[in-house]
Amino acid sequence: MIIPSITMTYHQNQAIKIFNFFICIVILFSSICCFSCNNSVLAIPVNEEDESLSVDYSKFNINEIKVAADTFFNNALNETDPKKKEQYLKNATTRYYILSNTDKDNADYYIRLARIYDMRGLDKYAKAYFYNALGVNNKNPDANYYFAEFFYAREKYKKALDYYLKAFSYGYKGEPSALLKKIGYIYEQFGDLSRAEEFYKNSTAINSDSELNQKIRNIDGANYSSTGYYKNKLRK
Repeated sequence: MIIPSITMTYHQNQAIKIFNFFICIVILFSSICCFSCNNSVLAIPVNEEDESLSVDYSKFNINEIKVAADTFFNNALNETDPKKKEQYLKNATTRYYILSNTDKDNADYYIRLARIYDMRGLDKYAKAYFYNALGVNNKNPDANYYFAEFFYAREKYKKALDYYLKAFSYGYKGEPSALLKKIGYIYEQFGDLSRAEEFYKNSTAINSDSELNQKIRNIDGANYSSTGYYKNKLRK
């Protein structure tokens, strides 16, 4: 399958740059009081004579920022308190934004930003950064997988399936059994039970799942094509 040309409009790029710049300013100043990583504090060096919102990213300690970004991101994933989680995500956002500007060919930073914006419910920015990641490397398995997750969560199953299949074919190494199960589930929603069963069986071969095994037996023993059960399923 071929990914269509991935582009962002000039206005989208400008909006995202300005949006993230002001996030950097606000959050990094607040993080001085609320958060620290390895007892270090970040500051954005802004040239007061430059009115184009440019930042000299060479002034940053990149290794230190990466450690802090990863720490905030992982803390957010494990945090149950919504306010603390949001603060962790905001602090991670500023640092990954800086990293993405110091290494524009690193898809991992765009993926992290996309996932953060997804978790924060900012779909427009999440999609933009997923497209950035795929623009750097459209065969990146993580970029395809997490973009599929984005669409799957919104029940946009056709798009989710496309990206899940790409992630699978490009060697996604996260949780292959869960990935195969989701692909099978989407095929089941579309009424393609032969493919659904195939992916379900591949999933259980990696990780035994009694519930999924029962689903496979149900598919084997039912004549779904004549029931009309799937005829009214919404194709998204």
